[in-house]
Amino acid sequence: MKNIGTQHKKISLKQKLNLAISTTVVYAVLLFALQYILQFEKQDIGSIVLQSILFGFVFVFANTYLFNRNSESITNFFSKNTDAITSDQEEIIAGGPANLFRGIGAVGGKLFLTKEGLVFNSHKFNIQRGQTKISYSAIEKIEPFNYTKIIRFENGLKVHTKEGKTYKFVVNEREIWIKNIEEQLQEAKTAN
Repeated sequence: MKNIGTQHKKISLKQKLNLAISTTVVYAVLLFALQYILQFEKQDIGSIVLQSILFGFVFVFANTYLFNRNSESITNFFSKNTDAITSDQEEIIAGGPANLFRGIGAVGGKLFLTKEGLVFNSHKFNIQRGQTKISYSAIEKIEPFNYTKIIRFENGLKVHTKEGKTYKFVVNEREIWIKNIEEQLQEAKTAN
């Protein structure tokens, strides 16, 4: 089995700045709201703005640094806590870390590419656990998507089925996933 998605993309400076600015704005709004709702001692606007800027930039830059430094060990930790595919008949071609949106929440786990289709297994730390199987014969099309509007992280993958269901995954190395899935879809079509 080859691993896909274990190489994490570095977050660009532009993405970090967008994230820091949006975090700063949200934090400032929360500080203003809490000050008036809970009737704390009033702080001047300059103090709240300075606190928000410091919080936003320190929070974003420290977290992205720590994530980039520790991303491999984080991925390995969650991969060890994800059950392998239980069926002995399925030959695993590739696999890698992924999130699957179920309702409004994303479930962490591992996505497997098999000879029969896609299989997602959630890891043990989720509330929503279980396995999701999508056979190649059920897939109508796959397409990339960006799961955030403010900061463009290009790692979303949509799988549309012939029954009208859409599965949204967040994966690393999205282009490699798409290429491999399309190859398997083509093999499945020629086999039938």
